[in-house]
Amino acid sequence: MLEDMIADVPMVLPCRRLPEEGGEAWDVVRARGYEGMVAKDPRSTYRAGATRAWIKVKVRHDSVFAIGGIRDANAFDGVLIGERVGENLHYRGVVEWGFRAADVLELIRTVRTARTPNSPFCDHRSMRGAVWLTPHLRAEVSYAELVEGRLRAPSWRRLVSG
Repeated sequence: MLEDMIADVPMVLPCRRLPEEGGEAWDVVRARGYEGMVAKDPRSTYRAGATRAWIKVKVRHDSVFAIGGIRDANAFDGVLIGERVGENLHYRGVVEWGFRAADVLELIRTVRTARTPNSPFCDHRSMRGAVWLTPHLRAEVSYAELVEGRLRAPSWRRLVSG
């Protein structure tokens, strides 16, 4: 009955239509652009509440972005990142999560030497409390997807050299 209900829904796919081997199923999910999948131990039955027999696995993307600012240098609550498109740096959002202490110290040191009075982004000129930086540093960031030019659920991975 459920299969009949979802037959015309393009972004819903019954699990048994994916390969049984987890790695192959994951490759299909990524290739089709799905947000993720629910993986289930085939021997388990449904039980209410959290269980390791049923897990939700979300697709994440990793990319490198230029750091164009820090949202608040006094309290450090995130970096402003952008993506180079030709000669322009396009704003992609704020990364607030996942920082290691060593990376935060490096970013705060950079504030002292790479400040610039104006936003380096071609499409994002003002933000209250922002400290604009010459975008020499780069960051690897994990995110769920790009929505209307902004990263959804970005998380800091690491500073990238070079």
